[in-house]
Amino acid sequence: MIEGSRRGKRKSASLLDHQGSNASDSTQAILPACSVVASARPLRRSPEAGSTVRHLKFTTLIPKTGENDPYATEARQLRSSKVREPEALGKKPVSSKGAAAKAKRQKSELIAPAKSMCTRKSSSTKDSQPDLARQGKPLQRRIQAASRASSRVWLPGTQVWAKLRGSAAWPGAIWSYDLCQRRDAPQLLTSFVEGTVLVRFYGEHSSMWLKPEQLEQPSLDDEDKTSALRSWGRQHHKAKLVEAALSEMEGVESEPRAEVSRMLALQEAYLACPDAADCCDLCGENGAELTCPHCERLFHPICLQPPALTSADLPRQGSWSCPCCGETNQADELAEGDEEAERKLERMGLTPDWIIQAAAHGLFKLERPSEEQPYIKGLLDPCTNSKIAPNIPAEKLYDKQDNGLKLSNSWSGYHIILNPDFSANVQWRFVNRAIDEVENQRVPGVLLMVRNSTDTAYFQRLRPYPRILLRRLAARFKDYDKSPIGFGIVVFCIVKDNCREMYERFYEAFAQMGEPNIPIDKELMQSAEFYALLDRLRQHAEEHQRDHWIQCSLCAKWRIISYDTMVAARDDDWTCKQLRPPYTSCRTLQTKRETFGGRYAAGGADFTDPQGPVEAGTARSEERWQVLTGLELARQARIAANRAYLAGLKVGPEAMHDGRIKPLAPDDPLMLLAAKTMAQQAALKEASNQVEEAKRQWHWGSRARMRRRTELQAELVAMDEEDKAAKTLIEAAQAALQEVKLQQVVPGNVTTG
Repeated sequence: MIEGSRRGKRKSASLLDHQGSNASDSTQAILPACSVVASARPLRRSPEAGSTVRHLKFTTLIPKTGENDPYATEARQLRSSKVREPEALGKKPVSSKGAAAKAKRQKSELIAPAKSMCTRKSSSTKDSQPDLARQGKPLQRRIQAASRASSRVWLPGTQVWAKLRGSAAWPGAIWSYDLCQRRDAPQLLTSFVEGTVLVRFYGEHSSMWLKPEQLEQPSLDDEDKTSALRSWGRQHHKAKLVEAALSEMEGVESEPRAEVSRMLALQEAYLACPDAADCCDLCGENGAELTCPHCERLFHPICLQPPALTSADLPRQGSWSCPCCGETNQADELAEGDEEAERKLERMGLTPDWIIQAAAHGLFKLERPSEEQPYIKGLLDPCTNSKIAPNIPAEKLYDKQDNGLKLSNSWSGYHIILNPDFSANVQWRFVNRAIDEVENQRVPGVLLMVRNSTDTAYFQRLRPYPRILLRRLAARFKDYDKSPIGFGIVVFCIVKDNCREMYERFYEAFAQMGEPNIPIDKELMQSAEFYALLDRLRQHAEEHQRDHWIQCSLCAKWRIISYDTMVAARDDDWTCKQLRPPYTSCRTLQTKRETFGGRYAAGGADFTDPQGPVEAGTARSEERWQVLTGLELARQARIAANRAYLAGLKVGPEAMHDGRIKPLAPDDPLMLLAAKTMAQQAALKEASNQVEEAKRQWHWGSRARMRRRTELQAELVAMDEEDKAAKTLIEAAQAALQEVKLQQVVPGNVTTG
């Protein structure tokens, strides 16, 4: 399915679009010929400039090229072609919603003007005009041409000044198409023209194709360019962006390769988004537009084989195959306006990885997946989303075809992660069986995720078991753009044996992600333990979750202080000087919360927001450059092995979904071979990442050492000068002493008595 329209496409903007009230009218005059500005998301804060900078988005313009350029010729032909109105085509009225959506697409293709090379051609010009390179082999040739485009003079990473019309010269570095993000590929490819060079600008990290004559290497008059750029920034209200660019330019590396590494590191810092909902499962970058409805993985259209420029360029009458599960998906499955297809989309509520890890490794203490064992041994998922591409790589799987509720499908002996469908008529059946399996001691434990519906019968049956009410952000399932609307999610720990230890593990693994909760009755309320618990909770809240206010005895200002400060000042007078000595006094300004009545706002001076989702049970030794987690290794190995198995049988994945062919066992030799191969590839990539990280650290350390060396050399010179001056003084003093000795005359016949 195509989810580009549902994932919130952003409006376009460019590096120099926002120049004032007339910016939209003068964009073509400001940007250079054959230009595209492609960047990904807003900057949070420039690490060197120390100021917030707006990171702009995409703008694609028609390149102003020579008469012989084929892409420019096609664009001119598109602009000059006469577009017929839909009434002139003699279209008949449509009755179904699907036909209406198709007619709407045809109408939009016919009447849309060819404003840029990204515009799809209308059906009236399809036969008369050659196809633009937007999919298949023509697009592959265009990608190869863009990858080969480079300057014969400058290597990628070489610092340059770009001469932009309507703007001062802007600093940047020679770049390469292969170094760009996949989400930028459509804009870069549509604006690419032979003979141009890609430049990456400092500050906002956008890219633009420029002619070589528009570029100039740094020289001695860079101070003039810097002054002109600052002046331009003040005039056009872009002073922060200019300062960010200049601050990044100050740290430029002399070696082009080192500069490429530095800019990639800056780009990673700007685009870092571990919780991004649109991350491509092939390249790992954000901006994916396509989602496979079978395995719920996301992809860029350009990452497919054969590639397509955008989701709109996929063949309408054809299909595309998921690179992971191999399922065939229709390109127009979720076309714009097709509401029926939108309603047919099934939400599985795929469990977040942090819950899988917390349950399997933190609560149940099961072994982690590895290349020798690419699954979680001893774990059962009785309602998996897919046997070919399961979200939970358990040893035993039951899908809808198997029906995990059948008594013939045994649960005995397995730990269970249970996340049934959110409909009440399904949840109560799974809840009843989970309780029966635990109470009859057929399974050691169940981690259950259900709706927080306290008025349902199945929820009342769960009263004896501890639960944690998950926070909204913690319960964000993979196939939901946000947490399920209209209800919260609660996690139950259902065990019978070894309850004390299991409940402690449950608390440690999940408490920081929500609110631990147990039901109470009247007998408990009458016990001393109940009020002792309330006292402990009250003390904890007072120490960590409340504001503590105190009034200065001199200026009468109210301040927010820590719990320890409040305890120390209870019996004594308190002044503003004691707030943060020796840096505060009554003249110290109050904070915004202190000034505008934040006395009753949530959080205090020592209040910290709850920690984000943790990978419970994750080994501390796992390095940050790890490219394949144990869960993902188990998933990918199962997908690859089953695809190879089906390919050998010359059948498609539907044969396995229909039950005609059974999936491979988790310990099948083919599965183990796939896991070993993927682990080796991941290890190779991790080693490469470690080498790059070591090089990057060496470059940064070398720069720091050079700066320190210069400072030390200056200090040594000063010390040498001081040493010389001291020696000069010693020599002068010795000479004076000798002179005094020579001037002293002691007569031999004179005696003292």
